[in-house]
Amino acid sequence: MVTEKDFSEICNVQTSRSPKFEIKRQWISILGEYSDMLGRLNVGRELSLELIRNAITGNGLVSNVNFLTVWQEVIDNLKKEDRYGTAESYQCGLNSFKKILGEDNIKGFKIDKELLSEWNECMLNGVKRGRKRIGKISDTSRGIYLRV
Repeated sequence: MVTEKDFSEICNVQTSRSPKFEIKRQWISILGEYSDMLGRLNVGRELSLELIRNAITGNGLVSNVNFLTVWQEVIDNLKKEDRYGTAESYQCGLNSFKKILGEDNIKGFKIDKELLSEWNECMLNGVKRGRKRIGKISDTSRGIYLRV
């Protein structure tokens, strides 16, 4: 347990010769890690206590957050800002992503270069589902979707 006095002394320590300097260095490192984590959480969504709690503890009120739900939230926010044209492009990109790769294949935020390359290839050439070839789209649309 750190008292208020100890906390103040640790925060104000200036020299590496002080026995409390190592504690200060550890705290700065931990704070840096949390700062990076919060910066990543705030991309594309509103930062909330529930989101922070979930990120730190691994469980919380936000349990169904994944790449697809964040993409959908970005679309919803664009609509709230009356940016319907951009929202429509994002929605078409999301629909293509789901149609080609399938929602069940996306786990959490595990999106890598190979998955995006697969999506790109399928938009370029289509993918065979049964007797039908689906997903093939124009180069212009493909370029827009990949920028989303």
